[in-house]
Amino acid sequence: MITGDQVKRVMLTSILLCSLFLGGCSEKPGSPEQPKTPETSAKTEETAKDSAPHNTEVKDDAQVALLNKIMQLARQGKVINCEFTANTTVIETVTGQWGEPDTMDYVPQAKGTYATYTKHHVVFGFNKGSQIFDVRSYDLEIKKLTLAEVKKTLGTPEMSRTYQGQDIIGYRAGTDYKLLFIFPQATPEEANPYVDHVNVFYPRGTVNWMADDPGREW
Repeated sequence: MITGDQVKRVMLTSILLCSLFLGGCSEKPGSPEQPKTPETSAKTEETAKDSAPHNTEVKDDAQVALLNKIMQLARQGKVINCEFTANTTVIETVTGQWGEPDTMDYVPQAKGTYATYTKHHVVFGFNKGSQIFDVRSYDLEIKKLTLAEVKKTLGTPEMSRTYQGQDIIGYRAGTDYKLLFIFPQATPEEANPYVDHVNVFYPRGTVNWMADDPGREW
């Protein structure tokens, strides 16, 4: 027969065992929470990895948009951030609005005089009749473009040459104008140089029939 003392001992033992079991269980809810920290880190890393290509895509889209804008303006005889148009503008119109240029130099090889407006990041080439035939932009935005990006967006250039330490590529911009991109000459260390400046060129503005000079093609 089981005595009352034996029953008490059994109950006491059961209570102690349950206490130990529950005490052990009370620590376990913390265990599943521990992986949350590395899991969050993993998600952060994944987000960073995902955002890197996204940022690249945004940059690429911006450059494509800029190049398309440059070409669109070139078809009108213009460069970005400049209202003066090659072919239809004379240099006196520019000086009337912008004042005298910082420098003015005659360049025989280019068949014209070049007026530099440093503050506006623009240089104008004009002929003896004061007609502007060349508008050159040194705008800071275009200096973010690389040779590879230009070719990728605008395709294979119709003209490509190296001249006096510069790589020059050219595209037709409609029937009247040509768009040239000028880069520092590529080197093994820098095979994909950034744009130095762009030219919107009106070839017929360099023709001098009186001197039997057919002018420049590019």
